Amino acid sequence: MSKLTYLDLSHNKIKDITDLADITSRLVSTMDLSYNQIDYVPPEISRFYYELYFLYLNDNKLNYIPTDIFRLQYLKKVDLQRNPFPADEINAMTTRFRSTIPNCVVLI
Repeated sequence: MSKLTYLDLSHNKIKDITDLADITSRLVSTMDLSYNQIDYVPPEISRFYYELYFLYLNDNKLNYIPTDIFRLQYLKKVDLQRNPFPADEINAMTTRFRSTIPNCVVLI
């Protein structure tokens, strides 16, 4: 799978993405994990998918995003809509995205 650049695992009832890096390419530029049951994003996502441009995690069960995600310097769009984030987490994420990846479109 060394040439894989677009990964669409949406609508699969996935709960755990901890081992995702073991089965995918580091060259993934678009990752769609929307409409699953994911409640945890491992911090390693930023170290393994450092060339990620588009990340779709909308419609999951996330209430927290690891700070490592803000190291994804090439990120152009991240969709986190319709997750049960607490209000303070939404405010913190919005501020952090604006300061660390200012050109990224963030949907929360």
